[in-house]
Amino acid sequence: MQEEEKRRAEEEEKATVEEPTVSEKDMALQEMVDPTAKEAEERAKAELLDKDNQLCELSRALAVLASASVRYNMMPRSSNDYLFI
Repeated sequence: MQEEEKRRAEEEEKATVEEPTVSEKDMALQEMVDPTAKEAEERAKAELLDKDNQLCELSRALAVLASASVRYNMMPRSSNDYLFI
């Protein structure tokens, strides 16, 4: 009887040594997830920066067009100029 209990205790001890604990599994998963999350965050920042740059370019283009429109409307016109509009 004692031999059987001893054998079971040894088997249980082996099983606990061989199986990784839940926290070790969680840490391994976290080590895999962290770089992915950081990469996604970096991609999101890059996309936001790209959109910001596009808006700046669009804003500059609109400013140039508005300036040209104001200058064009301020020019004196003769009756012949209206034929080309």
